Amino acid sequence: MVDGIPEPLPLEGLGPTEGGSPGIDPADTWVALDFETANEDNGSVCRVGMVRVRGGRVAERHLEYVRPPAPADWFDPALAPYNGGVTAEDVRDAPEWPEALKRITAFAGEDPVVAHWARMEMDVIDRACAYTSVDVPELRFCCSYVLADAVWPDSRNHKLPTLCERIGFPLDHHNPLSDAEGSAEIVLALMRERGARTLQELYSAENVLPGRMSPGQRPLWCRRRDRPQRPDGRFARWSEHSRAEPPAPDLDADPDGPLYGAVVCLSDTRRDKIELWGEIAAVGGAIAKNVTKKVTVLVVGDHAQATSKRRKAEEYRAKGQAITIIDEAELEQILREGA
Repeated sequence: MVDGIPEPLPLEGLGPTEGGSPGIDPADTWVALDFETANEDNGSVCRVGMVRVRGGRVAERHLEYVRPPAPADWFDPALAPYNGGVTAEDVRDAPEWPEALKRITAFAGEDPVVAHWARMEMDVIDRACAYTSVDVPELRFCCSYVLADAVWPDSRNHKLPTLCERIGFPLDHHNPLSDAEGSAEIVLALMRERGARTLQELYSAENVLPGRMSPGQRPLWCRRRDRPQRPDGRFARWSEHSRAEPPAPDLDADPDGPLYGAVVCLSDTRRDKIELWGEIAAVGGAIAKNVTKKVTVLVVGDHAQATSKRRKAEEYRAKGQAITIIDEAELEQILREGA
């Protein structure tokens, strides 16, 4: 038992909830999911929670432990507050990722998937599959964060706990089943507010493009249509970044968050800088385009090459300036926890 919930629940779940939700198509069916990880590497998946929504109600649930794949199979005690305190002993007899993935895809079936801060949850799948040399599954997905940002621009932020408080859902944060159900209830609240009969009606009405993950293909992320994909090509990306103005930090973010009040600079990250800027600002971080004496955190790509920004940061550190250097995986984990 974890927080009063049996683990793992069978794939057929708890059975459909009686009745439905007025105004929502009884045949509308989709799945919400959430992962927890053992350490700052998004590939270190250790628990997954899933719920199936049918006709506007949670109809089935699935929760289980997963043994994190090597080389991300260690547990960071500092992460315990953010993953429910899962330990290596808890996952000793749990399925490894390839088997867990089969169960996840069996539960999801052909239904679209919803997740809060979906980019992070999909990155868990991507990295865990890379570590175990299995193909990523075919998934269509929507992000409850993106949808809430479109419908509720008045919200002080669009983090999962804030939105669950708004709709009155009793979130047990970092219990993946509760987080998945919270994401589902947020989307249902958005559907009722907009009068959408289906998930597809909601994202189409709000000009949101769903994401897609496919074997051998670069993922397409869920996003607003008025926020176009970045142009391909190294020079085009550099030109866009040089012209763009970084967003202001969200001063209503959690003041205890690790990036709140930090001045963050990015160097050669795998993910697009402008997208990362927005996510850093959402947790209260300020953005610097270059390494200066004001920078307190430098994020470097997941590679061994020493960039000019890193060399500059190390020069400042040698002179006594307090600059923390983290890699992109650590940043992703911080952002995931802040969502």
